[in-house]
Amino acid sequence: MCTNCLKLKLWSMAAVVFLIIVPGGFACITENLTYPHDALAHARHIHEEFRRVFPNVRPHRTDFYRGPWIENYWVNTHMPLLLNATDLRKDFGRFVPLLIPWVDVWVKNRYRYPEKFVRLMTGLLRPDVPYVTVSQNADGITGRCEFPFMRNILVISSGGVGHVAIPLLANSLDLPEHREKSGVRLSFLGAVRSIRTPMCRIAQRFAESRGLRAELCVKKPQWHSAIARASIGLCPRGYGRTSYRLSETIQLGTVPWYIYDDVEWIPYRDLWPSLGFSSQIDDFEEDLRRWNNSEQVLAAKEANVLKYRDSHFTSVGVMQQIRRFLLSPATSDLRCQPYPPVMEVTSRTMRCRAGKGGATRPKPPAA
Repeated sequence: MCTNCLKLKLWSMAAVVFLIIVPGGFACITENLTYPHDALAHARHIHEEFRRVFPNVRPHRTDFYRGPWIENYWVNTHMPLLLNATDLRKDFGRFVPLLIPWVDVWVKNRYRYPEKFVRLMTGLLRPDVPYVTVSQNADGITGRCEFPFMRNILVISSGGVGHVAIPLLANSLDLPEHREKSGVRLSFLGAVRSIRTPMCRIAQRFAESRGLRAELCVKKPQWHSAIARASIGLCPRGYGRTSYRLSETIQLGTVPWYIYDDVEWIPYRDLWPSLGFSSQIDDFEEDLRRWNNSEQVLAAKEANVLKYRDSHFTSVGVMQQIRRFLLSPATSDLRCQPYPPVMEVTSRTMRCRAGKGGATRPKPPAA
């Protein structure tokens, strides 16, 4: 019998340990949960009540993008399926979907959930039902501890707090038609701050020691074309555990090198080594030496960047991967991983630990 095969153990209409195991991974949820006999009616009631109390939630805006965001794609893609369904399990497996724009509600209330949102959702959700949702918030669906942590919600997260990592997406960038490399080996275009400071210092030192061209911690108006023509785009974490730069780099056809400091949050964990690099900031210098400017390694990764770009790092591709994960996990490249440390775990409970995990991050070490 295959011991490394992905196994999905689910039973309908019975209170059992609800368990998803991935090869070499961790259980997404291990709780005594019951798939409800009224799953469809329950799901529709949740969303009818949400729209009644919050009828005009629109995508939030930033200086660089106005939406739709990954949560909006999740809602817009799956709401017609919910409204027209006769059996939720055909589209969501053994989960009841929560098609909620969490981060839009949160951002528009000055980065806190409104009290009426917390009262509404905690009143609607049952503690023994397996739910699934998508979250973009770098602080998780708990926000800054105003929403209670619920063990029975499977959180698919682009922000860095959840059970399953997906890419953090904003603008969809076109793959350049002409992609001749410029000779720049390592590139990061952006302001110097936080983890970027030691990252750029280490990368610059490595480039100089090998006689390589590098563009590091500088600003250029045409940054898209500069990244597309570089061999490697450095992708340091931002406020959350990942960054838009990671997906942007892949969409532009360049090999990404993700840099993190506390918890590694990369999508498609088993697939990632074939298309990109990943380094904890303390190990970055040693990882650069280990790579040692290998042209063969770069060529193989770039080929896979182009291979998986559309199917894994676009909004349509991510929605397809989520659907596969829910219905037939063996056909998806999404993977479960331990829930990051935004919760204080005791022998009996989990409670929100304010100011930790996604809300703040350790100061990066000096290079």
